[in-house]
Amino acid sequence: MIKRFSGKLLLNALVLFLLLPPSVLNAGLLPGNNLKSNHGFVENRGQLKKTDGSDAKEVLFYGELQGVQVFFTKNSIIYDFSRIEPAYEAGVSKSSFDIPTNRTTLPVETKKHYRLDMQFNAAGVIAEGMNAESGVSNYYLGNVKKQWISGARHFKTLRYPNLYPGIDLLVSIKPDGSGLKYDLDVQPGADPSQISYQYLGASSCRINSSGQLLVQTPVGRLVEDAPFTYQMINGKKKQVKSAFVQEGEYIHFQVADFHPTEKLVIDPSVMVWSTYYGGSGATDQSFHLITDFNGDLIMTGNTNSANFPVSTGASQTNSGGGSTDGFIVKFSAAGNRLWATYFGGSGQDNSRSCAADANGNIFFIGTTSSLNMPTLNPGGGAYFLGTNLATTANPLNVTAYVGKISTAGMMVWSSYLGGSTGENGIDVWVNANDELIVTGSTASADFPVTAGASQTVYGGPALGNVFGDMFLGKFSNAGAQQWMTYVGGDQDELGYGVTTDAQGNIFLSGQTKGGFPVTPGAYQTTYGGGSIDAVIARFAADGTRNWVSYYGGSGAEQGADIVYHNNFVYLAGYSSSNLSGPSTGVAQPTSGGGTGDGFLAKWSPDNSSSQVIWRTYTGGSGDDGIDELTKNASGHLVVGGWTSSANYPATPNAYQTTLGGGYDGHFTTFDESGQRICASYFGGSFTTDNVYGIATAPNGDVFLTGNTGSTPAQGFVITSGAFQSTKSSGLDSYLARVSEIPAAPNANFTANPNTGCSTPMVVNFTNTSISNNTCYSNTTWKWSFPGGSPSESTLETPPAVTYSSNGTYTAKLVVTNESGVDTATQNITITPGATVNAGPDRFICLGDSIEITASGSGAYTWSPATGLSSTSGATVMAKPLVTTSYIVSGTGGACPASSDTVVVTVADSLPDPKIAGSSYCPGQPISPLQVSNASNYDVTWYTDAALSNQVGTGEFYTPSGPGTWFVIMRKSGCESDVASFTMLEQTIETKIEADLNNAVIPYNMVAQNKSTNAVNCQWFLNDSLINYNAGDNYLIEKAGEYELKLICKNASGCEDVDSLVFTVIDGKFILTIPNVFTPDNDAKNDLFAFTTSGIKTLNGRIFNRWGKEVYAWEGTTNYWDGTIKGKDAPDGVYFYVVNVVDVLDKTIDEKGTVTLLRGAK
Repeated sequence: MIKRFSGKLLLNALVLFLLLPPSVLNAGLLPGNNLKSNHGFVENRGQLKKTDGSDAKEVLFYGELQGVQVFFTKNSIIYDFSRIEPAYEAGVSKSSFDIPTNRTTLPVETKKHYRLDMQFNAAGVIAEGMNAESGVSNYYLGNVKKQWISGARHFKTLRYPNLYPGIDLLVSIKPDGSGLKYDLDVQPGADPSQISYQYLGASSCRINSSGQLLVQTPVGRLVEDAPFTYQMINGKKKQVKSAFVQEGEYIHFQVADFHPTEKLVIDPSVMVWSTYYGGSGATDQSFHLITDFNGDLIMTGNTNSANFPVSTGASQTNSGGGSTDGFIVKFSAAGNRLWATYFGGSGQDNSRSCAADANGNIFFIGTTSSLNMPTLNPGGGAYFLGTNLATTANPLNVTAYVGKISTAGMMVWSSYLGGSTGENGIDVWVNANDELIVTGSTASADFPVTAGASQTVYGGPALGNVFGDMFLGKFSNAGAQQWMTYVGGDQDELGYGVTTDAQGNIFLSGQTKGGFPVTPGAYQTTYGGGSIDAVIARFAADGTRNWVSYYGGSGAEQGADIVYHNNFVYLAGYSSSNLSGPSTGVAQPTSGGGTGDGFLAKWSPDNSSSQVIWRTYTGGSGDDGIDELTKNASGHLVVGGWTSSANYPATPNAYQTTLGGGYDGHFTTFDESGQRICASYFGGSFTTDNVYGIATAPNGDVFLTGNTGSTPAQGFVITSGAFQSTKSSGLDSYLARVSEIPAAPNANFTANPNTGCSTPMVVNFTNTSISNNTCYSNTTWKWSFPGGSPSESTLETPPAVTYSSNGTYTAKLVVTNESGVDTATQNITITPGATVNAGPDRFICLGDSIEITASGSGAYTWSPATGLSSTSGATVMAKPLVTTSYIVSGTGGACPASSDTVVVTVADSLPDPKIAGSSYCPGQPISPLQVSNASNYDVTWYTDAALSNQVGTGEFYTPSGPGTWFVIMRKSGCESDVASFTMLEQTIETKIEADLNNAVIPYNMVAQNKSTNAVNCQWFLNDSLINYNAGDNYLIEKAGEYELKLICKNASGCEDVDSLVFTVIDGKFILTIPNVFTPDNDAKNDLFAFTTSGIKTLNGRIFNRWGKEVYAWEGTTNYWDGTIKGKDAPDGVYFYVVNVVDVLDKTIDEKGTVTLLRGAK
């Protein structure tokens, strides 16, 4: 139901257009326009040109978000998307790129554009810029100065005033930059049902079962989330039902049951989107996740699915045929897949990490056993010194690989990376110069280190373990190796993570079994003594080693990932030891007590040594760890990993606060001082769910990837419209975006004591509110204590409040966060003592009960017990048989209480009414109804058993027709039972059935009596009673008009009449035809007319002397007037032919002549 209203209404809908790839405009505007705007919406002052060079005056503002160009006209918002599509050189089949081994040229990329118009069904208005940003843009178009445009302003918000009558449209950029947000501001008195718009250029547009609007385009799908609408009413959030409605190609908003004077707001959901990603193989695993310059997501991992969902035209569309292939997949921030590709050969391939440069090109690293790994432009054999991966040359049968893929998903270059024994490629990083930093492990003494490197000699075990030494190296963006070094001692090492600072210095994390080449003066120069230690190191941009340190204890530590942030280095991983380092004031100074915990440590990045600033654990009593570390736009550290702890320190109101089952993933946010801001599980009830990769959006939303065996039925949340909504195999990869927008708070508190007998009284208030705090929210508290001291407080737990005077005081708490406000109140009552009041005396009728209520005390005792439902409580039911005085006493209170008496008077009962009456005959006087025992009572008549429609009073009542009437008698406040009387209508229908047509004297009339409910009937002919039995013959011998009437009565004397009127004619036949007539208009003999009797039909025709018919007529009243076709016929003799049917249906033909004379007298 849509209502009109007088209040202010605000409808918000989020346009998540980044389900589609980025683009530039190709909508009739000149290519090459510099439209890119990272600062809101730019006003068009003439700088925007069409392809013919003329001004694009229809465009009022424009902007670009994450590569999508948006144009604003008077009544539409125009999106222009593009898709980069590969085209292959002539003569080269696309399939040759599935596993490119020797390819030295690249496919040519082309860009196609797609336009989508969100057109409003409105007259159109001039948009206004709001919230101007500092600075302007100047455009120097050509070398003609008068064509230069200067002073184009930028705005954060656009407003279309009165786009519809009384309705404004406001458009702004979402805080995370992932799309537009539009508000429809409905002013008092305006009608929201007039809002109407359509999408032009869409392949289809529909509303799904979740209420989302799905707009399909050639490059993907645009989604408008179902509006979640609420109002703040008296400080509390009230949800309002709203939905999209589609009528043909137009979209409307439907809003129901809202407060007419309050605005409406859309509240975003917590889970923004999530999707499975995998094929039908046993395992699909995503190990790493990043965002690029455009906010798009890239994840990488491995799959053993032959039907892994790669995209059409991908760099490698078919599995290499081995046990596993690597994969690289790109999604938009809004959850739409942009492209996906295999990467692998006929062996086992595993892609472990990826990174992106400033232009969105993607670099990846991993491990392969494939002899035919798809290399492309490898730059020679400099990066792979082994001749092949045959067992004799490479006993471990694996080597690392590294490669570059374009932002459109096409391979740029790829290469093996290793020596003759074996390698693991683990992590890749892109520095500020768009150069690659890579790390992993090697067991090859001939690994391609460069001359003059920090460590040129392999130091690890001779053979048998792929861990060997770490390697660390730098490549140019084009794939040229700049330097490469070993990093390791005589035990096994593995490089896990790598990052850089603004100057290009490199920070490395990993693990070692001891014998590691730590530097003098490092934070920890001796091995911790356990199975493995974490390691952390700093290298200069040219590969020179600055410092290297152990970090571990007597258990096991892994340095899983490392991040440089705000001039400090953060190391994260796994620990089962008592780690060293300051821990005062951190989130979790000690281990959770299980197998192991995740840890996060903050290090100083000095170039000669380093110190731990603080360190914290994160974990519970099970097995916990960290796989990935990143930072968000707020400067917080976000980690992702695994947990089997039912008591993992998940924060209240996090996305998932309980363990789903077995192992779950987790994602946890810390501030720069080591305080835990937010922590959440992520998983279902399957035994294994992991968070391997983690990234963040500008607004703080968290992107997660990993693998899961859980289905939605097992608690793994997959959002509506996901790219892949069902799990395809035992373990599938997943990709999810989770928002930490808080829910509105729930205010509540207790007061102790809240009542008292004397002053001063001290009250302690306990805050039991649910603040719904999240990682990015703050809650404020506002207490007010009228009559108390203090009278206000802004603390979460207020101080004790002293009340000095008797009375009732209302304490109030107002709780506010980013999503709403809630208020709670409680009365504080101070009285010197309770005065019990039993209320006024009561009166009941015998057999009735009545509620009696006492007030003034906390507890009560009633006596006597006779007729009472209970002897305690403020309210009891009394049903005495005789008049009784009840005494109530106040008990149980802290203050003395008094007693009071209430008298319940019982009156005699009344008899039931006795009603007499008769039946109803339609059309006859109605006899009144009578209550025969009504003496000394007040009688009231009603038409309904509920006694809501009174129609009379007194002993007698005369109804107007048949029906049922209800009677009650009253006296002294008591009532009888209700009695009823139904007056039935005694129906009768009198009916004659007879065929009285063609009656000719002498006529035997026959009629039938077809009456119903008739017991006495009489026949009348012309109102005279006749002795006639139905079905007999009745002889009529005289012609004339007759009325046959039947009068019948039923058993109750009700009467009904039926009658038939008919004609009896004389059957004598007369036809007299004249032989002359004088049609001279003297009203004498002007017509050739006949004298007739006993004739049913007559047809006549006139012929001239040549036998030609000149006139014809029908009937005994239409005759020849002496004209032919409206003109006077000449005098003379004419012939006539007359055909007659008499009343006895006999046919008679007459022929003769007639003389026409004019002027004859």
